[in-house]
Amino acid sequence: MLTGYEDYDMENQILKVKERVEIALETGESHFREFKSAIEGNDNDKKPRSVKEICKNIAKTLVGFANADGGGRKGVRRKGVRKGVTH
Repeated sequence: MLTGYEDYDMENQILKVKERVEIALETGESHFREFKSAIEGNDNDKKPRSVKEICKNIAKTLVGFANADGGGRKGVRRKGVRKGVTH
């Protein structure tokens, strides 16, 4: 059943997301947050990065976050032998 408040709720949710993005940008990167770009190149020659490259970059960052603050190295066995996570 529609209540008439659906548009208000959607607008309210959009505003909350915008506020969260603004706060994240103001706060900046940390060992809990890292920004990634989908474009590369200098100011005069911007081009989109490949989806595969972006996913690889995000995966490496997630492993780094998982290893932060004393976590074990994910995907690496003893003596540096890779296991599970390949790049």
